[in-house]
Amino acid sequence: MSDLDAMAERHNALLQELAGLGMTVARELGQRVAAAETVEAAEGLALAFHRVSRSVRQTLALEAKLARDLRAIARDDHAQSEALTRRRVQQRQARVRAALARDLWTEYEEDEAERLNEILFERLEEAALDDAFLQGPVEACIARLRADLGLPANDSSPPSRDPARCAAAVADP
Repeated sequence: MSDLDAMAERHNALLQELAGLGMTVARELGQRVAAAETVEAAEGLALAFHRVSRSVRQTLALEAKLARDLRAIARDDHAQSEALTRRRVQQRQARVRAALARDLWTEYEEDEAERLNEILFERLEEAALDDAFLQGPVEACIARLRADLGLPANDSSPPSRDPARCAAAVADP
C-alpha cells in the first residue's frame, strides 16, 4: 500500500467517524428543538442544529471530493503508464524497422521490397499488442524478423542471446 493510499484510507475513516458523530449530535439537537419549551430555547437549539448539520454536509462533501480526487489520480497514473508503454513500443518498432528497412531495399527488387516492408509493418503492429514485445533484447526481434523476411543474418550486430524470446511476439499470423 502506498503512502497516498494509506493517507486516503486514514482520511476516509476519520471523515466517516466525523460524519457519524455529527449525525448523532444533529439527531439529539433535532429532538431537543422539538421538545423545547420556549421560543428562545428552540431558536438557540435550531441555530446549533443548523451549524452541526452544515458541518455534516461539509464532511460528506469532503468525503466525496476525496473519492473523486483518488479516482482522478488513479486515472492519471494509468494514463501515464499507458503512454509510457506506447512510447516504448513505438521506439522498439522504429528501432526494428530501421535495422531492417535498408536491407529490404538493397536485397530485393522494388515490388518485393514493398511487399516485405508491408509485412514487416503488419508484424510490428501485431507484435505491439503483445506484452512480450517489450521483453528481451531488441536484437532477438530483429534476428527473428530478419529470418522470417528471408534476409541474411547481420553479422555486424551482436549475437542475439535468445531469439525465441521475441518469436511469439512477431510470429506468423
